[in-house]
Amino acid sequence: YPPVAELRLVSRRVALAVGKCAIARGASRPSPFAAFWHENRAERLSELLAKMGWTPEYLPLAPV
Repeated sequence: YPPVAELRLVSRRVALAVGKCAIARGASRPSPFAAFWHENRAERLSELLAKMGWTPEYLPLAPV
């Protein structure tokens, strides 16, 4: 497993590799979760993954 600090980077690389494979095999479809369509192009797929990435936002902790 990659270090925790690299999880986002590794996850994006894996998602991009899977997406490129789907494009190459003709199995890719528009994402139902994004209005942006990658048009079966790897550079647009990378942009789609960046737009769909999730960054957690935590509430501040307060001492009890």
